[in-house]
Order: sequence, then C-alpha cells, then structure tokens
Amino acid sequence: MMQAYTEEQRNELIAFNKEKLAGLKFAVKQHALKSVRGELQKELATTEIALVALEAKPVGYGMQRKDNATFGSWLKPKHLVKENLIYRPAPLYLAQPVVAPAVPDGWKLVPVIAFPSQWAAGQKAFDSAGMNKVDAVYKAMVAAAPEVE
Repeated sequence: MMQAYTEEQRNELIAFNKEKLAGLKFAVKQHALKSVRGELQKELATTEIALVALEAKPVGYGMQRKDNATFGSWLKPKHLVKENLIYRPAPLYLAQPVVAPAVPDGWKLVPVIAFPSQWAAGQKAFDSAGMNKVDAVYKAMVAAAPEVE
C-alpha cells in the first residue's frame, strides 16, 4: 500500500530532495570523491526520480469505490468527478506517485525523541563501556528503539 502524504509533508519532501539533488550534483564532480562516484551517481538518479514523482500532477480523475474494491478507469477532469455514496474521486497519474521509502539494510527507523527504554539502554551502555562510550551508547539506544509497524 502506498504511503499517503499531506500537502505539507509532500512540500517538505520536495524541498529536501531539491537540496539533496544540488549537493549530489556538486559531489559527483569532486575529484576527492572519485572512489565513490558510482554510488553518488546512483543516489543522484534515485533522488531525481523521487523528485519527479513528488512533483507529479494528476492527468485526470477516475472514481474509486470507497471500500477500495474496484476502480472506475475512465479519465475525466476533476470538476466533472463528484463523490457519491459508493465512489470517491481518485487522481490518475502517468506514473506511480512516491511510495514510502524502504529502510536499507544496516539502517533502522528510530523515533525523533528517545523512548525511556532507549534512555535506560544508553545509560547502561555508558556505565559499562570503555574508551568508546559514544558508539556504545548510540548502538544501545538504536537497538532499544521500538520497531515501526
């Protein structure tokens, strides 16, 4: 199922991707980053695709059943598509809009503000860690973060 974004979230993602795109275009040209240029170019292409999808405008509207069972595939301008008891207007795109990003291997979604369980894990790691307390605390707090469902 696709992630639904509010208009504000979509605009924030557009701004974020435009800034990221500028940084990647600069980074790809840097001689010092020659060893990772291939990865940077892939990231650049992916960011461009995301930006195109985020800025996509519907080409028309169809009617989707409110229970999502079926979709009317006719194409009409928005002002001609009216909601009724069974159907609601649904935008139609030439390409799929952006879906929620997958979490890459080695990464984990964590809450913006640490949960008490994360604080406890971080404190325990801090008390038992040797020289590298920062890494130990970070790893413990990330490991203690609740899973996203």
